[in-house]
Amino acid sequence: YNLLKQEVAKTREENVALASELKKSKSIGREILDARRSARAALSEMATQNAKLTAMLVERKQEIRELNSQLDASRKREGREATGQEDRFKAYEAEIEELRERLHAEQRRSRDLERGAATLRQRYQQQQQQAQSEASDRSEASTQSDFGRAGVLDQEASSAGVSTSSTTSGFSSGSAGSAQTDTRETPKTQRIRSFQVENDRLRNENSKLKSAQQELQRHEERQRQRGKVEQYKQAGNNAYNAGNYKDAQAHYSTALSHKVEDLPMKAVLFCNRSAAQIKMGKYIDAIADCTRAMALDRSYNRAYQRRAEAYEKIGDYKSASRDLERYVRSMGGYERVPSELRRHYAMVQRRATRDGQLNPYFVLGLGTSATSSEIKTIYRKLALKYHPDKTSSQDLEKNVAEGLFKIISEAYTVLSDPDKKAKYDFHTHRRASTFF
Repeated sequence: YNLLKQEVAKTREENVALASELKKSKSIGREILDARRSARAALSEMATQNAKLTAMLVERKQEIRELNSQLDASRKREGREATGQEDRFKAYEAEIEELRERLHAEQRRSRDLERGAATLRQRYQQQQQQAQSEASDRSEASTQSDFGRAGVLDQEASSAGVSTSSTTSGFSSGSAGSAQTDTRETPKTQRIRSFQVENDRLRNENSKLKSAQQELQRHEERQRQRGKVEQYKQAGNNAYNAGNYKDAQAHYSTALSHKVEDLPMKAVLFCNRSAAQIKMGKYIDAIADCTRAMALDRSYNRAYQRRAEAYEKIGDYKSASRDLERYVRSMGGYERVPSELRRHYAMVQRRATRDGQLNPYFVLGLGTSATSSEIKTIYRKLALKYHPDKTSSQDLEKNVAEGLFKIISEAYTVLSDPDKKAKYDFHTHRRASTFF
């Protein structure tokens, strides 16, 4: 009996242990089932995300192919333009060399003609002196013969009792006729007159040669200036691609300081400088440079995209939308632009419908930690630069300067007032936290 009791107790303990193990197994099974369900959900979610990523990857590949095709087209176009510029430069150099040779030949001919003219002038002066001396000798001889004949006639008239006044008048008229006969053109006088005509022709030809030489010098000076501008432009492009935006701005400014008569080239320089200014946070300067580029070349649509970017940075989405619309039209319409540009254009149009405040920090090119003294200094600098009465020498129209000056003044009004500045910072921070 005791043995049976012991076996029953042992069996009960084993049953309790088995029951506990069964509970543990059930809980483990439930955990496994839950894990399996979560894994299935995760797998389905991963499959969905993979499908989305695959679609995005396909779209990105398509965009990359489009961008590569555009890049190849732009490279080919730049290569053709560079080849065309090299051909034009070679043609200019050949033309300059030909003009220089012609000028040297004309100068040699002019010097020979001047020496011949000098010789002719000397001969003309000698012949003129000789003619004057011969004329004076003839006049003296004729006067003496007239006086001798008059005396003889007086004697005969006195003996005959006839007045000599009429006779004397007859002799005087005869002497005048002989003088007129003596002043007729001789072969020497004709040669002298031909020498004078040739001298006048040589002077006119010499003046034409001098004007041609001056034009050639001006042409060479323009080519030298263009070469310098091209060097500074290339240096600016290299600095921009290397991320040295300050150096790039300096190189473009130096190129613009030269006398650039090619207006499309000047527009490109302004637009390139605006790109460096956008990277530096100088958005008002970038807007002004893009506007200058548009005034110089209305067909340069890249300036509209660049100015739209600057407007977007300061929060002026309405102006950005207008410029982007012009740029999209120049690219052939909404359907022909890349998908990324289409999405960006749609986003800018949506934001343009809202009444948003401009970012005063970005307008003045400052950070949110700027002090009041820094804000005042930058405002004075920009206000003096873009005051409507001060922009006549900066190739900027007065109405554009008035618009920029108004934006600058409104930004300073917000940042110079502690209450308005704190209110703007609070709302900006709240919008940012709501977005995230």
